[in-house]
Amino acid sequence: MLEFYAALCYTIFMKFAFWKRKKEEPAPAPPQPALSVIIGGSDLPPDLPDGCEAVPADAEPHGRYVLFSDSGCSDTDLAGLPALLSERSENLLLFRTDTKYDMPAAETILQQDLLPRKIGFIVSLPLFNRLPTELRGADRGERLVALLLLAETSAAIDFVGEEQNPEPDDAEGSAESLRAFIRFFGGIKASLDREKYSFAFAYACNRVIGVYAEFAAENKAEEIRLFDDFLKSESMALRVAAKERSAVVRLLMRHNFRAPFWLRPVCAAAAAKARARR
Repeated sequence: MLEFYAALCYTIFMKFAFWKRKKEEPAPAPPQPALSVIIGGSDLPPDLPDGCEAVPADAEPHGRYVLFSDSGCSDTDLAGLPALLSERSENLLLFRTDTKYDMPAAETILQQDLLPRKIGFIVSLPLFNRLPTELRGADRGERLVALLLLAETSAAIDFVGEEQNPEPDDAEGSAESLRAFIRFFGGIKASLDREKYSFAFAYACNRVIGVYAEFAAENKAEEIRLFDDFLKSESMALRVAAKERSAVVRLLMRHNFRAPFWLRPVCAAAAAKARARR
């Protein structure tokens, strides 16, 4: 009888241990979304297609691909995109945001005059994780150029995305975004081939000229001096190139960064052109 009770107790104990182990097993992880949509601002969209997740700007995405959205996306905006992404494996996917814009081929985009407002981009999660945190919140152009430099594979896809909102008329924000890009560029330029280096340098030089003009249009001499000091310490080559390529920059330097009254309309026009290209 004693042996019977011992056997019964052992059987009950083993069943309890098995049940406990089974109960404590972690729940299976949810399937990886096809696309994470990083929403600028605080309001997340009410719904997205199956396979998509909405992510606040300060959160980490989990999708196979990541899309930056300046104004939020709807189910209609992204219809068919998860299925399209299932067929792709490139690091960087480029698309049009304007039906009238002829999207350059991915193979030749580094040879084009870049128009960030007309080009959208979707990045693989590994490529997104290589993008410095300070550039994730930078201006659209800085993000796009940085990703083009980092991407090992890219392709243009047959998709028309949401129209991009204009970058705000904020000279200081524009300058800070460019500072982040210049620091990034300085850190990787030794690893770039000639084509990528020339592309990034030309982009940064045009942006530098635009920042000088934007500050001058607002008569912010001290801010120009601070930006000029930054260039002296971080990239004298960009400072020299901007001076050589822009009469506005040369005149500002000649006048100790204070724009004479007669020069301000010229600076305002140059600033407006620079903002339109951000």
